[in-house]
Amino acid sequence: MDAPVSGGDLGAQQGTLVTMTGGSEDAVESVRELLDIYSLEVAHMGAAGAGQHTKLANQMMIAQIMSGICESLLYAEKAGLDHDKLIKLLSKGGARSMWLENCGPKMIRRDFSPGFLVEHFVKDLGMVLDECRRMNLSVPGIALTYQLYQTIMAQGK
Repeated sequence: MDAPVSGGDLGAQQGTLVTMTGGSEDAVESVRELLDIYSLEVAHMGAAGAGQHTKLANQMMIAQIMSGICESLLYAEKAGLDHDKLIKLLSKGGARSMWLENCGPKMIRRDFSPGFLVEHFVKDLGMVLDECRRMNLSVPGIALTYQLYQTIMAQGK
């Protein structure tokens, strides 16, 4: 079975990770008590490998959300907007996300301490692109986002 998680270092510290499992239901149930110790939720997603596919779908979403937040905050800066007011307001509307609420203020403070290492993100997005090639699926947004994260890694960030 496979059982990747989402929630980053904060989720691990708080025991609120989301665990995506793949494998037989019996296998998942045999370790559920252990998974429940550190997981807010454990979901059986299907056969072995389904947990990993779920994790990759998660990483695709996060990567593009984070890129959008970065570009939005840069735009707001150039437009002379108050970042704190912007985040407070947008967090109540359609752009609301955990990433905007938690990472947006850190970005404004120029606090780029990692919650998830860029090397792991590049690895995961590389796996996404490999799987998409195997599935004959075009994902141009992720391809560009992957290149941006590779640049960050190459710069030693």
